[in-house]
Amino acid sequence: MQLFKKSVQDAAATNVAYIRLSGQLYAPVAKSCVYSLNRQQVRKKMIEIHAWITLRYDDYDTEEEYQRKFIAHFKQYLQANYDWLLQEDYCKLIVYNGLDCFSLHTQHNHKGKFYALKIFEWVAKEGKGSYGMLYFHDEEDDSLHNEFQVYVLKRGKLYKQADKFLSPYFSEVEKVYDDLNPPKD
Repeated sequence: MQLFKKSVQDAAATNVAYIRLSGQLYAPVAKSCVYSLNRQQVRKKMIEIHAWITLRYDDYDTEEEYQRKFIAHFKQYLQANYDWLLQEDYCKLIVYNGLDCFSLHTQHNHKGKFYALKIFEWVAKEGKGSYGMLYFHDEEDDSLHNEFQVYVLKRGKLYKQADKFLSPYFSEVEKVYDDLNPPKD
């Protein structure tokens, strides 16, 4: 263990880092390789979600009593099914200039049950006048890991759309790792 501590101190002044392979076995590697390994590990596990909905019970009628009932029903739905989202502050339900708005922004290590799409489906069914967008990047999805997936909510329907702004992920958002030109950090 003493040898390892000294090696770590020596490595701090060089371009070498140590990674744990198993138990107490450590191996020296170039710091740029550790960065690459860490990014690849994160990339394989991450799902990034950005979503917003303007909540309206109808696409024409603006009766305040019906709107209040719809919002109360939506809050009950969230509390019954996704109370942890509210507890962890992943989502917000706010009124802006008289419009009821829901927003959800988070990153998870694993997709699990994809609750964001289920919330949008519920709103499409229950609040026909609601509109919004669900934007997510799922690095666990073998076929779609290089693009953001986009769902548009409007007039009681949910549409999957191609992303024109941030996809393909590698080239639009992040460059592909290049051994000949690694990151400077």
